[in-house]
Amino acid sequence: MLEHDRSPARNRFPARATTRNQSSGNLPATRPVSPSQYVGWLGEELVARWLQSHHWTIVAQRWRCRWGELDLIAVPAPVTHADHPSASRATVDQPARSLLFVEVKTRNRRNWDADGALAVSPLKQAKLWQAVRIFLSRYPQYNDAVCRFDVALVRCDRLPGADPSATQTNPADLVWPSWIDGQHGLEIAGYRLAIASYLEGAIEADV
Repeated sequence: MLEHDRSPARNRFPARATTRNQSSGNLPATRPVSPSQYVGWLGEELVARWLQSHHWTIVAQRWRCRWGELDLIAVPAPVTHADHPSASRATVDQPARSLLFVEVKTRNRRNWDADGALAVSPLKQAKLWQAVRIFLSRYPQYNDAVCRFDVALVRCDRLPGADPSATQTNPADLVWPSWIDGQHGLEIAGYRLAIASYLEGAIEADV
């Protein structure tokens, strides 16, 4: 579990317009209202696409309940007969056995909270797991899944001479590479983005 003392208030992000299976707990699609919100939105989109590049399927994004918001929820990408002709139908159609939750923090290089790690306080972690329990209660098809909660720390720096109007474009509508190598970074919408750290199982269940 991440251990630290400070937890600054986090921004609320507008929900993206997408074909992903989002729950009714998400906010309606709206334009970002500040550069910091937009940066957070870009960071989430980077991590979502990076996960997809590594064979995860995003089933919900910014899923909300009374305990807060779950940034990304993913399951392993389904095995298909086209991918593995020898796979049995039972293997192809079985429910997901893993369920991944990811908390995304996006910061510039001059941040003061260890790239966002210090914002994931013990209280924050407890609330996130409460949100997980509510998610599982509403979607019982995942009850038998093995849950893991990761933390993605994204570095996002504005490029010199970047066009301020770029922040009016929904990150989901930007032209992203088909394969995301998050740690080497990429330039998009006037920013350079990279996954500074990806911490598997960083948020442990409080049981």
